[in-house]
Amino acid sequence: MWVGLQQPVVAGLTLRLILFRLAFRPIQMQRMGAKADCKWIVRRARSNCSLTLGSCVLLVALLGLPAYSVSATNSSTNHLERAVALITQGDLNGAEKEARLALAKPSTRAVAWATLGTIRLQQKKLADSSQYLEKALQLSPSLVGARLSLGQVYALQGKTARARQMFQKALELAPTNPIPRLNLAQLEATNGNYKASLELVEPISATLRSSPDCLLLLLMDHLGLEQKDSARALVADWMTLGEGVPPALSIEFSKLLIDQGLALEAIQVLEKAKGTGPVSFDLAFALGGAYLANGDSKRASEHYE
Repeated sequence: MWVGLQQPVVAGLTLRLILFRLAFRPIQMQRMGAKADCKWIVRRARSNCSLTLGSCVLLVALLGLPAYSVSATNSSTNHLERAVALITQGDLNGAEKEARLALAKPSTRAVAWATLGTIRLQQKKLADSSQYLEKALQLSPSLVGARLSLGQVYALQGKTARARQMFQKALELAPTNPIPRLNLAQLEATNGNYKASLELVEPISATLRSSPDCLLLLLMDHLGLEQKDSARALVADWMTLGEGVPPALSIEFSKLLIDQGLALEAIQVLEKAKGTGPVSFDLAFALGGAYLANGDSKRASEHYE
C-alpha cells in the first residue's frame, strides 16, 4: 500500500501530485533544503487539497537537472515545458509528441527519455516505461526524478529489491528533498516494514501533517506497530484538515481505524467527510459499516438505506 492505496505510486492522490509538482519549482528553491521543500508542500496541500492525480502523473525527471537546462529558451527545452503542461492537462498523446521532439538535442535528451518513461508509467505500459527511464539514467545518472519513476515501475512489477535500490540512490543524490524519502517510506510500509517506514518519514512528518496522504501513511505505520495512542493523535490532525479531502481517502483512513478496533474514531473521520459535500454511495456504505462496528445498528441501518 502506497500512502494508503491498494496499488503503488502510479495511483496516488493529492500528496503524490503535490510532490511531483515539487520537481518543477524554481531551481533556487531546490537549493534551500528540506525545510523549504516541506513548507512548499504544505502550502500546496492547503491550497490544492482536492487535486487528484487522475489521468496525469506529473514528470519528476526535471528534479536534479542542471539549472541551465530548465531556464534555457531553446526549442528543445520549450518542447519539454509544453510536454509538462500537456501532462498536467491529461493530454498524454500531445505530451509524448513534444517530448519526442526534445530527443533531438543532447542537452535535453535525457530528460526527454525520462518524460516518455513517466508517460508510459501513467499509461501502465511498464516495459516501455522501464526501457525509456533506463535510457535516461544511462545518459544522466543524477536524474533523481527518473530514478523515482523507475522505482515506481519496479514496485508495480513486484520487484521490491530493485525499487528499494532506486529509491535509496535517489535519497543519496537528494538527501534534503522529501520526495525520495517518502517514496522509500511508502515502499517499506507496503511490504509491512512499518518501523523502517516510520523512521524514514518521521523527520518530515510534523511539517507534512497538513496532507491527508501523509497522515494515511503515518496511520498505517503506527497501527502496524500497534501504537493506537499515536493513531488517535493522527485522527486529531485529520480533523483539522481543510475542505476538499477526497472522500476516498477518508474512507481508506477510516477502514484502517476500524480494522484495529477504533470504530469511534473512524466515525469522526467519515462524518467530517459527510459534512463537506454530497454523500456518495461509498461514503454512506462506509459510515454504515463504521456505526455497525461501533455497535450502533440503528445508525448503521440509516446509512445502509
